[in-house]
Amino acid sequence: MFEPVITIDLDWAPDYMIEPMAEALIARGVRATWMVTHASPTVDALRRRPDLFELGIHPNFQPGSTHGNAPEEVIDHCLSLVPSARCVRTHGLVQSTNLLYALARREGLCVDLSLYFHRCRHASPCRFAYRNARLFRLPFVWADDVEVGCSDAAWRLDRILAFDGLKILDCHPVHVFLNCPTGEAYNAYRRLRSVNSIAESEARALKRTGLGPATMFAEAVAHLAERGGGGRISDLAATLDESAM
Repeated sequence: MFEPVITIDLDWAPDYMIEPMAEALIARGVRATWMVTHASPTVDALRRRPDLFELGIHPNFQPGSTHGNAPEEVIDHCLSLVPSARCVRTHGLVQSTNLLYALARREGLCVDLSLYFHRCRHASPCRFAYRNARLFRLPFVWADDVEVGCSDAAWRLDRILAFDGLKILDCHPVHVFLNCPTGEAYNAYRRLRSVNSIAESEARALKRTGLGPATMFAEAVAHLAERGGGGRISDLAATLDESAM
């Protein structure tokens, strides 16, 4: 049986949303993989904890991307943020044969997390192999940004622990901070102004109590803390296929 692995897509969140998640993980000695979209002092602080944290890239290949206008430009920008990145999840899960090939050809990148198998009980790894390049692909099975739109949202970890396959979780600082079990607070947040320029006081006014993304994240942290801290994506990939790393 696999243990959960926490991955966190930064999605340009302000540092006041990222810091509490990092502090919770550090306090309990829990490992996580952060998918980086931008530079910030808190991202630099994450980099200084290689004992717990792994940094990957979260490139945005969609029109209007601040990462660049063409795929190679986007990849160059993201790798300038995390030159040592070994894993990638594309923003919006945008993918194609050509995009995967462009990523696979980059030195160091070896694991792709862009496959989402919604609450799949038997998720397993697969490989992308094209010409002279390859990626080890690890699907994730739970994402807070999707659960907020589900009428039967899974906000308790035991629903995921019952799965037989991979249990990769995808968390987002904005959703964990707001802890809204629906899209209500997030949509109100987005209407204020651009995501990374909203004052903390404004965002705090939208926070919710009760079950939601924050309680799910807290349950995952507590569960992994009781089991030695869990692993990062590179740890999982090496366990599944040493040749992938």
